[in-house]
Amino acid sequence: MLSPNDLGSFLTVEGCRKIDINSLVREVRKDLKRAILEAKIQVFDQEVELTTTKTRFGGDRFWFLCPECQKRVGTLYQSKEKLSCRNCLNIGYIGQRYEDMLKYN
Repeated sequence: MLSPNDLGSFLTVEGCRKIDINSLVREVRKDLKRAILEAKIQVFDQEVELTTTKTRFGGDRFWFLCPECQKRVGTLYQSKEKLSCRNCLNIGYIGQRYEDMLKYN
């Protein structure tokens, strides 16, 4: 007969090795991020590098590196000649085109 203080051969949580799904996902994400950063990706037949910055809450934000100026950007644009950021291509938004005209009216 068992007494209350006798655990005997009962299996307990403390005696087992545990695998936490959140820890597993974190590790897989780290490996995936590392693999993505080490690989150069092909965008419109041009090689583009990626980089990351840390976020306030410990995450990572992915960025393209502009093939021309090497600055971090979230969007690249393809013109007839090249793939670059909008500053390198010297392109703006439609609203910016008419902004000066509205100031003078």
